[in-house]
Amino acid sequence: MAPPRMAPRCLHILQALADSTSRTSSAATASPPLRAPLARWLPTLLCVCLAAVVAPVRAAPARERGAVIDAVDVVPRRGARVPAQLEVRRADGTTVSLASLLAAPRPRLLVPAWYDCPNLCGTVLENLARALGRSGLTAGTDFDVLVLSLDPEERPAQARAARAALAARHPGAADWHFLTAAPHVVEDVTAAIGYRYVYDAARDEYAHAAAVTVLDPAGRVQRQLYGVEFAPRQLRRVLVDGGDGTLGSLGERLLLYCYGYDATHGYTPSIERILALLGMLTLVLLGGGVLALRWREHVRADGARRG
Repeated sequence: MAPPRMAPRCLHILQALADSTSRTSSAATASPPLRAPLARWLPTLLCVCLAAVVAPVRAAPARERGAVIDAVDVVPRRGARVPAQLEVRRADGTTVSLASLLAAPRPRLLVPAWYDCPNLCGTVLENLARALGRSGLTAGTDFDVLVLSLDPEERPAQARAARAALAARHPGAADWHFLTAAPHVVEDVTAAIGYRYVYDAARDEYAHAAAVTVLDPAGRVQRQLYGVEFAPRQLRRVLVDGGDGTLGSLGERLLLYCYGYDATHGYTPSIERILALLGMLTLVLLGGGVLALRWREHVRADGARRG
């Protein structure tokens, strides 16, 4: 997706604003700000540029994907239990109950993923494996990792391939559980932990968030880890001490929407909204800064006349 282009009138106003500012810096006796072009043009500048920034967000492709992205979320459900009676398929093709994978009294990281995911999943698993490898803890002894495919069409062969590829770079991942399951199992498990995803038929992809659910030794939701970056010290604290029991700060939750770019389709609507808000904030700060400079020059000129 190309960067948003400003409307011609916006560019014209920006150029006039630059000329006005240049004249101000070279002459202390400039006109009072309320009579200067800046004062007349500043509201128009902000409105026109605001429209230029927001317009791409409302483009047709973004609207088409908006409903899909809006359905993606992680709703914290602290204390909720994973339905242990459900059955899943391990990477070796055997069918086991979740209860058997939750039997050992140790904490677990549950990672909803998609083995053929072209965007986030590989990055999440890669960074998680790297951080756990540096935490000083051992998978299968101190904790377990359960990776559950969101795609019910994926098979144990794909789970084995994903595990082998990750373990080749991070040997500790060889002891992770890479799982596939029937549609109702995936839906029940993700619903239990508050993980909302949706299949995007137009792109033949699963839209989902970047989040890892921490389960306590009893299989209950303890907290969520958002985003794609994980600190070894944080993971150790969460797994050994149980952390502080919180379910992620506002800043952490915002990370859900900061990793949605892909080269083919550009930014997701959520990312575009964030970029638009940042653009609006930048324009407001720019306009306020220039106005403050004009006012300071006016005060200096007024003081010089009175002196």
